[in-house]
Amino acid sequence: MSPAHAGAPDAGVPPFDWGALPPAALADHLARQRWSGARGATITDVRVAGWIPFPLDAADACAIVLVEGRVNGAPVRWQLPLLAPSDAAVDLASADATAHAPFRDALRAALAAERELPGRTTDGRPLRWRARAVARDGALAASLPSRVGGAEQSNTSLLYGEAAIVKLFRRLERGPQPDVEIGRALATTRFAHVPALLAVVELDEDGDVTVLAMAQALVPRARDAWEVVVARARAALAGDASTESDAGVAEARRLGEATRRLHDALAAVGEEAFAPEPATPADVRGWAGDAARAFDLALDAVAPPPGEDASTDTARAFAEARAALGALAARREELRARLDALVARVDDDAGLRIRHHGDYHLGQVLRGEDGTLAVIDFEGEPARPLAERRARHSPLRDVAGMLRSFGYAAAAALREVSAEDDVAPRADAWEAAARAAYLDGYFHAAAEGRPSYLPRSRVSADALVRVFELEKLFYELRYEVRNRPDWLAIPLRGLQALLAAEVR
Repeated sequence: MSPAHAGAPDAGVPPFDWGALPPAALADHLARQRWSGARGATITDVRVAGWIPFPLDAADACAIVLVEGRVNGAPVRWQLPLLAPSDAAVDLASADATAHAPFRDALRAALAAERELPGRTTDGRPLRWRARAVARDGALAASLPSRVGGAEQSNTSLLYGEAAIVKLFRRLERGPQPDVEIGRALATTRFAHVPALLAVVELDEDGDVTVLAMAQALVPRARDAWEVVVARARAALAGDASTESDAGVAEARRLGEATRRLHDALAAVGEEAFAPEPATPADVRGWAGDAARAFDLALDAVAPPPGEDASTDTARAFAEARAALGALAARREELRARLDALVARVDDDAGLRIRHHGDYHLGQVLRGEDGTLAVIDFEGEPARPLAERRARHSPLRDVAGMLRSFGYAAAAALREVSAEDDVAPRADAWEAAARAAYLDGYFHAAAEGRPSYLPRSRVSADALVRVFELEKLFYELRYEVRNRPDWLAIPLRGLQALLAAEVR
């Protein structure tokens, strides 16, 4: 099918009025999806904003539907690939086209052929869906068995054999997509720990461009570092002093070295949007202010679930969290004083602001069968505005994110071992060893001297890491309240440990 006719419905496929999808059904569907960013939030003003008919060989009407609405009052836009639902019952969960193999096959073919598809907004303005190849290595050319990624995440991943993965961005913003932007930039450097970018899908609205999807080479038979490190931690807690247990610390050191090489590469990209800038004392005060605001938001987030039976595990988790945060609330001024003390330690030695990962944790690193590491998902925290995710920041924010991930790994392993033994001290010791190894790998990775983007003093660097860890901990509290109340104890435990360390 030529691009000129690609938007026309296939013969025999009945037309469907995508603009008539009921707002209530759309809102209900969005409220249930992890990728919507709207679970547990108030969704209002939901409507279909436009659509691009997507031709399939099968006799199904299909379209990329653009939906707009407000989440807690803030405007949001989503991408929903849909099959036409039945008139009898608008079940959008079963209409999700990503679960439909013919759609996944057609999407791969469209990427390989660099197709363009026309669409329109509800008020009649033209839209254009456009696929563009970045690397022509044939990974998308062949028909391959496909599946939807099983991990619950902020986007939808479609996997094609062992060759490629396509990420559909669900929450949309106009402008450069950091995951695409950084992937392209790193390809110009010597940083080898990133999968090749294969293709990009853009939506053109009268010259305003939004990135809808990206395709990357798949790391064959890879495991994410979360799975690997939790297994190492579990072995350590089980009292296994073998190489399996010791390897957890070695893995942490290798991750630290890879993180340092990532930051070296990002600081060296010769593009205006990546040029390092000085981090000023005002920046440091602003980062401490971000942590303080995150604390206030965490206190506000832990409210009783409406209508929750007080005897349920969820209700008990909320009650415990409220009690713990209530005790912290009484120490609000003490916490702010500690942040002020950390800022004073940094003074004017904050290094440079560079582009960074922005949502760095063990789940964002893949480990190949040969032990090779690959960093993925440079989108940043999806809930943050696009301009903020593209902004330069201290690279030590990534370091703090990974340190918190080791805390989660220790806690996850602790949840899996027998409760008969008091293994919590072992978990603490393993986490401390992993943290120390990671920091050793990061600060002492093979390089000529300390790079200019890092503080000159390790004291200043450690103080900045503490500021970013506090901000991350408060973010985790809010996240767990909304998504996994039974995990609230993990950030609470991390917060108590960090504050105790500051006292010492």
